[in-house]
Amino acid sequence: MNYFKFHNISLSFIILTSFIISVQSSLFSSDSCTELKDILFKSYSEVILYITRNIDTLKEKQQSCIDILVKNGKLEELDYYLNELAKKGVEYRENLSVSINTMKKALDEINNKHRFEKKEYQIVYPAFKWAQSLEDIFLEIKFAHRHDSPGCLEIKDMNVDIKNDSVKFEGYCVLGDVPIKIDFKIDTYKGLNVSECTHGASSVGRYQITLKKGEKSFWKKLLKDDTPMPPNMRVWFEMKEKYQEELKEFEEKEEKENDDVDKLLDKIEKKKEKKEKKERNRKKKIKGTNNNETNSEDHKQINEDNKDNKDNKENKDHKKNKDHKENKDHKKNKDHKKNKDHKENKDDKENKDHKENKPNNNKTTDL
Repeated sequence: MNYFKFHNISLSFIILTSFIISVQSSLFSSDSCTELKDILFKSYSEVILYITRNIDTLKEKQQSCIDILVKNGKLEELDYYLNELAKKGVEYRENLSVSINTMKKALDEINNKHRFEKKEYQIVYPAFKWAQSLEDIFLEIKFAHRHDSPGCLEIKDMNVDIKNDSVKFEGYCVLGDVPIKIDFKIDTYKGLNVSECTHGASSVGRYQITLKKGEKSFWKKLLKDDTPMPPNMRVWFEMKEKYQEELKEFEEKEEKENDDVDKLLDKIEKKKEKKEKKERNRKKKIKGTNNNETNSEDHKQINEDNKDNKDNKENKDHKKNKDHKENKDHKKNKDHKKNKDHKENKDDKENKDHKENKPNNNKTTDL
C-alpha cells in the first residue's frame, strides 16, 4: 500500500517537473533574443553560458540575435555564437553580411555628419520646385544646387521655420568629401496659415513642405512682389497637373465674378458721373444768373461812368473854350492897347516935330 502511494507521488512530481521545464523551454524559445539583449550588460562568461544553454532556440532567430550582438558591439560574444551555429550546421553568413553592412552604413553616416565643423560647410541655395492647389502650396527641396546634379542623401541638424509670410529650411550634409549647408528661404506672395502647414522627407535626398494658404485662392506666383526668381526654381509639373482642372474651374468662376464686379463698378461710376454732371450744370446755371445780375450792375455802372466821363469832358471842353476865348480876348485887348499906345506915340512924335518946326519957320520969316 505504501509502495503504491510513494509511486503515485513520484509520478506526480515527474509530471509537474516536466510541465515546468516545457513552460520554461517555451518561454526561452519565444523570447530568447530579447533575453539575450537584456543580459548583454553582464560579464562575458555569463553571456557565453546563456548562449551555450539556449543555442537550440537562439539558432531559430539568428538574424535578430546577430543584429543585437553587432549593434551592441559584443564582438567576442558574436564570434562565439557564430561558432556554435557552425557546430550545429546552421548557415549564417548572409545574415551576418546584412547586419555588418547595415551597421557600417550607419557608422559612415555618423562619421560624415560629425567630421566637419559648421564653419567649414559651404552654403548652398538648393534646387526646388513648386505647385499649388486652391488651398495649399507644395514645395519639394533637393539637397543639391541643381536639379540635374547629385545631392546629399542624408542631412543632419535640420531646421524648418514657417512664418505667416516666409519659409526657411536649413540643414547640413556631406556630398562626397565636401561639407554643405543647405540654406533655403523664400518670402511668399500671400499669407499662410502656419498652424496647418506640414513638412517631412519625401524621398531620398529630398524634402517636402506643404504650406496652407491663408485663404482659398489662386496665386499668380509663389514669391513676394519685387523678389527675383532663383535660377534653380522650377514648376512641379506632376503636382500641377493633379490640380489643374480644379484651378481652371476656380479661375473661370473668379473671372466671371470679377466681370460682374467690374460691370457693377462701371454702373456706379456712370451714375456718379451723371450726378456730377448734373451738379456742374446746376452750379453753371446759378453762376450764369449771378453773372447776368453782375453784368446788369456793371452795365449800369459803366453807363454812369460814361455819363460822368462825358460830363467831365464837356466841362473840360467848356473850360478849354472859355480859356481859349479869354486868351483870345486878352490877346485882342493887348493888341488894341498896343496899337493905341503906338498911335499915341506917333501923334506925340508928330506934335513934337511940328512944334520944333514952327520956330524955325518964324526965324526964316524974320530974315
